[in-house]
Amino acid sequence: SVSIVLGCSSVQDAIFNSLALAFLVELDNQLWTVAQSVFHLKFSFQQFTFRSPEERQEAAQKAWLKIRPRSWLHRLHGAPAVEACLTSAVFTFFYCRQFLVTEYSLRTDTLPMARDMCTLWRLTEDDSWLGDVVRSVLRFISLHDKPNEMLNHMCNPALGGYCNDRFRRIMLHDMYDLILEKPLATVTNMVTFAIILLIPQIFQLAWILREEHNSNGCIAMLCPRGVEEEPHPNDEHEALRAEVRKL
Repeated sequence: SVSIVLGCSSVQDAIFNSLALAFLVELDNQLWTVAQSVFHLKFSFQQFTFRSPEERQEAAQKAWLKIRPRSWLHRLHGAPAVEACLTSAVFTFFYCRQFLVTEYSLRTDTLPMARDMCTLWRLTEDDSWLGDVVRSVLRFISLHDKPNEMLNHMCNPALGGYCNDRFRRIMLHDMYDLILEKPLATVTNMVTFAIILLIPQIFQLAWILREEHNSNGCIAMLCPRGVEEEPHPNDEHEALRAEVRKL
């Protein structure tokens, strides 16, 4: 990290690189705090260990969101698998949408970024509340008093810009027309995305729910006292019968 700062050719680059490194170091600390809280980790003497059940119960009592121990939202009852399923479903949706956007770009011979620039320019020219919000966000990001002027020279047709009806944003009926144009290929690609991203998470959730149904519903290593899985009476009977047979 020091070599990056010392290798700068100007004072401005050295200051910017120092700020970037400071941000990354602070972000790393915050990420470790989140991971420590979510996964119940405790760091001591260069070793990562799980917190004891008593410490986890104490942390759960201090939490602002109270979750019942037997709730499906509890981390010992399939909550991580549910989170993974929801995340995979969102990613599957965005992958399918991006696939349709790419197909629409190939059909219309227009770049998605060019359409996004035109859409952004139209929003900055809008007099509604949405236009005010977009202009405020751009002003904050670009640190410029009038950020829409930077788009006018490139997008405004009156100033020689390229934006016209050809570069409008993709709509739902455009996606529907793309699916009807080649339904087999389009649906096959979307199903492939779902098989790769979503189906494994659903199987994992089903397996966790089945294991929970066959046990007391918690991981043995993380079960607090009084919740450990008790031996089934039939298991004890089978063990006694095996000992009698040996004798």
